[in-house]
Amino acid sequence: MMTEFVIIAAIMLVFALVIIILPLLSRSSATVDMEAERKAFNIASYKQRLSEIEADCSQGLISRDDADRLSAELKLALLEDAGTSEAVVASYQGGRGSIVVCAVVFAGLAIFTYSQVGAINDVIVADKWQQISAAAQSGEKTQAQIDMMKQDLVSHLENSDNQGNQYLLASLLMRQKNYSEAAVLLKALVKKMPQDMQLAAEYVQAEYLANNRQIDDRLEMIISRVLTADPQQPTLLALVAMDAYGQEDYTKALQYWQQLQRVTPPDTQNGQLLADTIVHVQELIASGGAGEQATVSDQNKAVAPTADDSAVASVAVTVSLADSIDVSSADTVFIYVRAAGGPKMPLAIHRTTVGKLPLTVTLDDTMSMMPDVNISSFPQVEVVARVSRSGQVTPSAGDYQIVSGAFEPSKASPLSLEISQVVQ
Repeated sequence: MMTEFVIIAAIMLVFALVIIILPLLSRSSATVDMEAERKAFNIASYKQRLSEIEADCSQGLISRDDADRLSAELKLALLEDAGTSEAVVASYQGGRGSIVVCAVVFAGLAIFTYSQVGAINDVIVADKWQQISAAAQSGEKTQAQIDMMKQDLVSHLENSDNQGNQYLLASLLMRQKNYSEAAVLLKALVKKMPQDMQLAAEYVQAEYLANNRQIDDRLEMIISRVLTADPQQPTLLALVAMDAYGQEDYTKALQYWQQLQRVTPPDTQNGQLLADTIVHVQELIASGGAGEQATVSDQNKAVAPTADDSAVASVAVTVSLADSIDVSSADTVFIYVRAAGGPKMPLAIHRTTVGKLPLTVTLDDTMSMMPDVNISSFPQVEVVARVSRSGQVTPSAGDYQIVSGAFEPSKASPLSLEISQVVQ
């Protein structure tokens, strides 16, 4: 992005200079041509007039003294006119150099002024953010880049009040799980842009995480205001649903997830994951919420993140297919991490096809569908690898899968899974 910006700016600058310089240079060339024509005309007129004077003298119309005086005056006038023309031509020729010098000075001044008061720093910051996001999506480690960018943003904000940079810094702090500082920045932005409900929802999310994943009376009031203004605000719907789920209030969780489902396209990965979650919650309600789920709220409280916890949990897994399995190479394969003994909703997911197996992937916190619910949120997780004949993430009879044993994300070692079990 930065390279493209420089190239475009350079092209525009050259174009502007050409527009300014060419007419001036063309004007000077035209002036030189006009002066040359004028000089030739004056010489021809001088010769014709001199011939007329000599003819008048020969015919006795004027005396020789008068003829000599008129010839001398005519010659003097010609010399004076020639001197003036040369001075004019010289001034225009010398002006060409001045034009070029002024153009160079103008270009340099424009570049210097923009570097001092323009938005070049914002362009650089945005470019770095795109690089970090792209690296995170490809599974590369980005902590060093994030730390460096954070320092750059803090430095820029000391000299400016750029709202875009404030938001980027808050996003970086959220990635580092420094929720308290992120909440301070987001709160300030909400005051400046009170009509931005997405920004308000992200502020609530930061406060919720900083408050050990608890919704107190103050947050309850803010959530109510935001959902009154925007009943379909997806970030808040997901947050409230997950909070209710953690409190084992499955009816409330189902209500908000179904509300979120109405604004989520069903053919997207998030839509499919949401449908899977709703089915799971409906099963819990039908069974009275008994079984392994009873310990989930205690697990959530036990692993509530702190502002100093900036580690990003990740799991590396190699998935292969058993020789006895007969499936199409085009069939969809889902590889994802979910909480062990918790919600079946994937915490991080990778989608591929049978034809690309065996395959090694890394699943981490940056791949979570909802930032406040990721691999780090649970003390025990498990990895699922499934061949879906329907292409849907929700398992159905006839699919093939393998589920790893439960393990602690912070102590995860590379896994090797072979898909071999039939889903009944």
